[in-house]
Amino acid sequence: AARAGCEGFVYTSTTSLMVTEAAKETMARGECFWADEREPTGPPRNKYGRTKLAAERLCLGQAVCPVVVLRPSRFFAEELREPTAGLSLPNDKANELLGRRVALRDVVDGHLRALKRLPAVSGRVFILAAPTGLRREDLPRLPDASWLLEERVPAAAAAFAQAAWRLPVAVPRVYDSSAALDEEQGLGWRPEWTFASLVARMASGDECARLGAY
Repeated sequence: AARAGCEGFVYTSTTSLMVTEAAKETMARGECFWADEREPTGPPRNKYGRTKLAAERLCLGQAVCPVVVLRPSRFFAEELREPTAGLSLPNDKANELLGRRVALRDVVDGHLRALKRLPAVSGRVFILAAPTGLRREDLPRLPDASWLLEERVPAAAAAFAQAAWRLPVAVPRVYDSSAALDEEQGLGWRPEWTFASLVARMASGDECARLGAY
């Protein structure tokens, strides 16, 4: 990149590398796994995660040109995997906005913001996941999702009922994107698609929200 005259670059990594055996054990105990940009607490669960982590370290370990690492959460089309039993693809996708999904257009926006803020954010790692409004102090109340919906997204029940969707019952993992949201020290990222915004769009009759087209 440097030899080609590149002034800096963004490396697209993945939140998948943070799912270690310890993380899986946490979720198996019925607890919520909370992940931020810190190093994983062990080797990633598969070759994909391990190679992504190795590439991150390679990028961040060089001093030739500015680089920022972005870890987007799930954003691929749900048709590429089996949906959760009993849920339609749009319903499954919507439920994942509580902790482990991000809209493709918001991933693109995060990359553009990272490029614009180079070299100020060089050497940093940022998670790109739809903000949930959850805080670490909420962990003792998770993974149960009922209180979260009742207190912070009360319109979800009616919107999901109208679509004949099932509400999420649990938030087994949260990818914390607060660093990317930070206007001063982060990317100033402002994703358009969150669980709360999805509910608002559904209530207004937005077809993209109903069809999962985001």
